[in-house]
Amino acid sequence: MSGARPPIGREMPEPSISRPYSIPPPGVNAPEALGAVQSPTPVAVLGADGAVRSRLNAAIADSLILGALARVLLYATGLGAASKEALLLLLMVNWLYYTVAEIAQGQTPGKRRFGVRVVSVDGTPAHPAQIAVRNALRIVDAVPLLYTSGLISMWRTGRSQRQRIGDVVAGTVVVPVEGRESLLASPRWLLPSVAAVALVLSILVFITATRA
Repeated sequence: MSGARPPIGREMPEPSISRPYSIPPPGVNAPEALGAVQSPTPVAVLGADGAVRSRLNAAIADSLILGALARVLLYATGLGAASKEALLLLLMVNWLYYTVAEIAQGQTPGKRRFGVRVVSVDGTPAHPAQIAVRNALRIVDAVPLLYTSGLISMWRTGRSQRQRIGDVVAGTVVVPVEGRESLLASPRWLLPSVAAVALVLSILVFITATRA
């Protein structure tokens, strides 16, 4: 019968329960995932802070890969490790390694291994220009040594963002891939402790170098 209404008392479907924001893996439509955002804060409040430990582990893994690649390139080109040509070559390789990988999937091999990903602060996939800028500024984050400036910036930008200088300028943030959130818990003392150690070691290296 046309125009019939459902009987009174019919159960209505339960509303969907949104869950804390996380970044979908490649192949999942980002706007659909963004529909699950609870908080008005544009970045992954828990994700950025929870991803600190895995982000540091990913940085170590990527550094080991780049170190091996640098040795191969220096051997193949015959350049001295302390030469200006070698420095420029390694800086370019470093930028290309991070930029090409993050434009392709939002992840370097290290980030993929530890379940984190680069996105825009609004949760959408980062634009290639953003990726290029954040990686061009790695040299600033590395000052004076051991990414000290970047670590201090991550600490100062707070738990909701955890952005190094390159992230702040580019408008990007590193968050967990969906399904890995519960595995990425980071103790609150970890980031300030690592930043303090990096700062102290940088100062010691500087003092040693000036006395030599």
